[in-house]
Amino acid sequence: MPDTRARQTTIGFVADLGLPGVTVPMAAPRNQAMLYKRAMRSRLREGIAGSAHNQLAGNLLKQGRVDAGQGKPLKQEAYARQLAAKMQLETIARQTLSAWERGTTVVPAAALLASAEVLGVDVGQLVDSTRDSVRARIRNLEAQVSTAAPERLDGDRESERRSARLQKSQA
Repeated sequence: MPDTRARQTTIGFVADLGLPGVTVPMAAPRNQAMLYKRAMRSRLREGIAGSAHNQLAGNLLKQGRVDAGQGKPLKQEAYARQLAAKMQLETIARQTLSAWERGTTVVPAAALLASAEVLGVDVGQLVDSTRDSVRARIRNLEAQVSTAAPERLDGDRESERRSARLQKSQA
């Protein structure tokens, strides 16, 4: 006789779940509630993953990887192994670390703490290091923009007209 416990169809759970005294109509609301909770948790995770705070957490992890390599980023696989060891996990996939660094999935707080431990610093020092790195990148971009030829920055006719009007108004 085939086992019909927890057989799922496109309509939902309609088979006998094998629980004593529980009929299909009684089990259906429980299953709907479970699916609703799962959907709400998923929506919450997606919202957190898209937040600015999660992007910052990803940047902190990436900066930790750069700092661990003493200026040159460690390979993601090697850094994932170090984080896994500090977090007392068997492994962390390179793809998981990549998603955390990009901020496309929720960055666990444990990963940030483990990153700081790998470096032998506290999380505040990791934040300071990231802040310094971002400021240096901004300075480099500003230097590139200030030394770029004006026609490279604004090569369209409208910007040329704006420049001409600005020169006229200053004269």
